[in-house]
Amino acid sequence: MNTNYHFSERGNAKVLFVDQLFNELENKQIITSVSELIENGQINFIIDLSKVPYINSAGLNCLLSIQHKTQKVGGQFSLSGVSPQVIKLFEITKLKPFFKFTNGLEEASMAVTA
Repeated sequence: MNTNYHFSERGNAKVLFVDQLFNELENKQIITSVSELIENGQINFIIDLSKVPYINSAGLNCLLSIQHKTQKVGGQFSLSGVSPQVIKLFEITKLKPFFKFTNGLEEASMAVTA
């Protein structure tokens, strides 16, 4: 089991808890895991970033990839527990409008089922 990330269930969504998104190789493992879940019918995802104080371009790329894969199959995607520093990066890169941000898992669960 990878200690950098793990999944749990919340309603009709799979919650991905990550500790960091800096390592491109580990990010590829995350994307592969999400792709396998999608192939098995899971289409709604919540990414919990509450333990991630900041991310780099590899992290942004990982999140964009997961979002794209989710939307491609008609699923929903939400980011939860995002730090102010990470939100600032989304604003600077002009990517903020492309993501759904929520304050916690409860709100995220409602966002992906709405």
